[in-house]
Amino acid sequence: TNEWVWVCDRDGRMRYNNPALADMLGYPPAGLDGTNTLDLMHPDDRPTAVELLARGAAEGRGWTGVVFRFRHRDGSYRHLESNAVPTFDAAGRVTGFQGADRDITERKKLEEQLRQAQKMEAIGRLAGGVAHDFNNLLTVINGFSEMLLGDPGLSPTGRELVAEIARAGDQAAALT
Repeated sequence: TNEWVWVCDRDGRMRYNNPALADMLGYPPAGLDGTNTLDLMHPDDRPTAVELLARGAAEGRGWTGVVFRFRHRDGSYRHLESNAVPTFDAAGRVTGFQGADRDITERKKLEEQLRQAQKMEAIGRLAGGVAHDFNNLLTVINGFSEMLLGDPGLSPTGRELVAEIARAGDQAAALT
């Protein structure tokens, strides 16, 4: 499998890692034996992991579909979707957990790109709606300016001011 299959004790110390770990996070599988899995996690994800380990040990249950960010050997972080079940001793006490994590980093990147595209689309629709409404207002302004300029009784000063309003309206319409 290309999933990282692992076994840890109830505190999160790694006891087994399959070879997929090398491809996924860049570490040799045996090189992490005895390492606490929390040390590889993004600091913001550690409280969730600690809670899952404690609750899992107390209640004898695992977890499904929990996403953690793990540090790759190169220093970057990978999003891993984790599924685990508890392991028990002969007396029925939880001794640890075994599970499989799959790398969903690419999916997360694509989801973020989709969110950004949706935001841009929403902003575009909003801007289009504002431009349409603004254009409607400019139509009224430009229409009344033309009517006033056609009035023979308009004083020269008034004509100059209305002509300036018409020019500004035309510029605004061109900008929209």
